[in-house]
Amino acid sequence: MIYYVIFLILALFSFTDNLKDKRYSSLSFIISFFILFLFGSLRYDTGWDFATYRFYFERTDTINVFLTNGFSPSVYFEFGFKLLISIIKSLGLGFQSFIFICNLFVVSCLYYFINRNIKYKNSAILLFYSLCYLFINLSILRQGIAASFLLLAIDSNFNNKNSYKTYSYIFISTLFHFSSIVFIPLIFVSQIFKVKQRAFLLFISSIIFISLVNIPIFEIFYHTFHSILPSDLNEKFEFYINSTRFGVSRAIGFGFIEKVFFLILLFHYFIVKNNLTHKEAKNINLIVLMLLSYFAIYVLFIDVQVIYTRLKFYFMIVASCYYPLFIYEFLNKQFSKQLGVVICISFSFINLYNTLRFEPNKIVFIPYQTIITEPPSYLTQDYYRIDRAQEIIKENQNKP
Repeated sequence: MIYYVIFLILALFSFTDNLKDKRYSSLSFIISFFILFLFGSLRYDTGWDFATYRFYFERTDTINVFLTNGFSPSVYFEFGFKLLISIIKSLGLGFQSFIFICNLFVVSCLYYFINRNIKYKNSAILLFYSLCYLFINLSILRQGIAASFLLLAIDSNFNNKNSYKTYSYIFISTLFHFSSIVFIPLIFVSQIFKVKQRAFLLFISSIIFISLVNIPIFEIFYHTFHSILPSDLNEKFEFYINSTRFGVSRAIGFGFIEKVFFLILLFHYFIVKNNLTHKEAKNINLIVLMLLSYFAIYVLFIDVQVIYTRLKFYFMIVASCYYPLFIYEFLNKQFSKQLGVVICISFSFINLYNTLRFEPNKIVFIPYQTIITEPPSYLTQDYYRIDRAQEIIKENQNKP
């Protein structure tokens, strides 16, 4: 299966991160860029987003009509995403060109961020592929673009003294997916507050206590502040509450174990190890806050799946970049670092396997359909793979 073939290639590339000759690592990094870009761009009716985005792509107006006739009100996407579609259509480009442009931007931002900020580049790409790629690049393109601007914002926060540029990137991110607004306070807090050992442990303890007591954080927040929240945001919250997934708890399984494991490694790297340079400590402070928030969202919104699914990929794309660092720095001997590669590969494989074994995912991802092969016959009837996947989800929800 092609998904596992790509996994094996990226897994082999990850071993080059610990070689003394960095030319192999650099070459692997470049090759993997083209693999992920082309694989995400040449697809046809593969992934969760294809049918939806194609439908709204056709309904979005060209730029002149878009700017003078109400910004395509029949299309519910955020302004930035609709504007992008409008510009692409005005240039005479079709839907497949739109897929190419989106994937090129997302992959380019990811590689730009990793190349500038991440030590173990190919291992980060492997984890991104297993944790995020099938969704960020093949399923939720507008959130993929929003997450890419978030990476640019984090990079700017790391490497520039001008906060204006950082917050500008986040603002642009919200124009593609409004949910990214949650990172404005996170970045602001990271600039004025340094996480220390006591704060780290107190935060984790509080989250676990709130979850055990079962305090409904989301409902309390909504009922307290709904009168002052924007109407659009209230509509989204009402949609979440009325969602069939609201109140349905996720099982505490591998995902919870993963987060606890990496929080322990994060605690070791950031606090126990405690030999970071001033710049490293400043940069990792934001990552600490992001991963603590990721854990909090996972635990506190265990029965509000729609909230967690709206936010998790922002955190996962950052986590995939930094997980190898925490593993390799914990195993700080040369031989042990190769063991760290094996741990990364095993963790990546489990995540990829869990994604592809889920029945609805099997339908939308397998087999991988490309634009250079003849489209399957069912597409002539305006019936996409996502339709069957959604039918299965509804059937499972209706089971007693």
